[in-house]
Amino acid sequence: MRAWTKWLGVATFSLIASNAVAADHGDGPAVSATAATDITDIYSWMTPDNQKLILIMDVRGEFSTNHLYAFHVSRQTDAFDAMLVTPSDETLVICQFESTTSIQCWAGTDYVTGDPSPDAGISSISGNVKVHAGEHADPFFMYINGFVQARTEVLQYAGALTFNANGCPNTTIIHPEASASNDLTPGSNVASALVGMLQGDFDADLVDLPNGAVDNFAGTDVWSIVLEVDKSLIGGTGDYFQVWGSTNSPM
Repeated sequence: MRAWTKWLGVATFSLIASNAVAADHGDGPAVSATAATDITDIYSWMTPDNQKLILIMDVRGEFSTNHLYAFHVSRQTDAFDAMLVTPSDETLVICQFESTTSIQCWAGTDYVTGDPSPDAGISSISGNVKVHAGEHADPFFMYINGFVQARTEVLQYAGALTFNANGCPNTTIIHPEASASNDLTPGSNVASALVGMLQGDFDADLVDLPNGAVDNFAGTDVWSIVLEVDKSLIGGTGDYFQVWGSTNSPM
């Protein structure tokens, strides 16, 4: 089997369920050559009652009948471990298409099959697994110019940047453009400059941008597999889920 993978991060079913998002819309040629297996995003979060895990995989092209779409789910007792520690075991949630209107999915000991294209999806006999699959507008918001500018700033100041426990830059290094004009307004330090660029507030020269961030993925579509899985089907213990996705094909 050959697997192409994307990492998500963690979702928790503590008192307030959280979600994490990862995106990759620019893969190398080996992956992007097959749109049906080119994962753009993996999403995961808990339902409000913290009993069911939502899993979403978006791919760039119409689903393939020759591949498997897999979510790899494990549980951790610590949020930090869920981010960084390789799980010792995992539960596979696997979907296979016979056509765009015929799917089979396995989640732990449960199984669902049928036409997943209606918005309401289909449920397993137990009701512990639901699945919908179809074409949707790409939900990922991406302001490419701001990202490129922020990345350039990070590369330029990488040696001097420091980060807090949440992974956010907490440096107070004054941005050269602000220093030249003795500007102490938001954006005057490198950390706030990065935020401003990502949000489209101003460019790399700290010049105000009137229109803000633009969604460069607006008007584009992806093919989405959306699953609702009862947490009882996920093996192991712990209040933190570690989730990643892969598309798999025979060698």
